[in-house]
Amino acid sequence: MNSTERPIFFYLFRKGRNIEIVRMTDLQAGKMWDQGERWLDVPHKTFADAQEVRKQLLSSQEPH
Repeated sequence: MNSTERPIFFYLFRKGRNIEIVRMTDLQAGKMWDQGERWLDVPHKTFADAQEVRKQLLSSQEPH
């Protein structure tokens, strides 16, 4: 990785009753945060980790 590249993480965002996994840099995520878009949990290094947390969060939701 050269010095201008940022590491990529997987962020979880609530989209209605669903949770979307978005792949982006910390800089991109920071800009979204500043614009009021809040992610759930911590950034994940792997898609598999993000999927597991997404599954746990969705299963803990109360059905309507």
